[in-house]
Amino acid sequence: MELTVLARFPKLMLERAAEAGLDRHVLEQAAGLVETDLSDPDARIPSSKLRALWKEIILLMPDPLLGLKFGSSVHTTDLGLVGYILAASHTLGHAFQCLSRYGRILADDIQITLKHEHDTVHLEISAPLELAALRQPIVTRLASLLTVARELTEADLQPISARLSQPLPADAAPYREFFRTAVQFEAGTNSLTFAAR
Repeated sequence: MELTVLARFPKLMLERAAEAGLDRHVLEQAAGLVETDLSDPDARIPSSKLRALWKEIILLMPDPLLGLKFGSSVHTTDLGLVGYILAASHTLGHAFQCLSRYGRILADDIQITLKHEHDTVHLEISAPLELAALRQPIVTRLASLLTVARELTEADLQPISARLSQPLPADAAPYREFFRTAVQFEAGTNSLTFAAR
């Protein structure tokens, strides 16, 4: 059974890519997307089409900060039903629990794990190797989690640490500026750590 993802995500990516000057029609063709795929944002499309779209965008826009830029532009409402569930949570911790529980509604190939450890909470994202190998989708997902958390709390939320499995970039400053914390690269995991309080 093929893995699927909500159509709202390729639709959002196409909008962001078009804003950056890429030809939406070219991207849709490269990803094998047709109009009916994107007409309903809550419809499910094969994850392979989303990966193909990522590959084409990365090819045409080789921006090392692409993942951060896409992730920082996500809003809670972009997550559809899951976004509304997060917005109704009484604490950020509860929102993270809901995200861990219902994350697969967003995409079958994403797993969000919430771990409590003494006075810290770890939010970890895992994905298939073929998606993780593209790097930018994972950075986007981690950055979007923090962006949504900041939107939910209406605060410049600062995690204790951020870990990314990707190699150390030539310029790590934009990552530190966005995450507002030390960022560990080549970490073997993609996660954010927060104070439990």
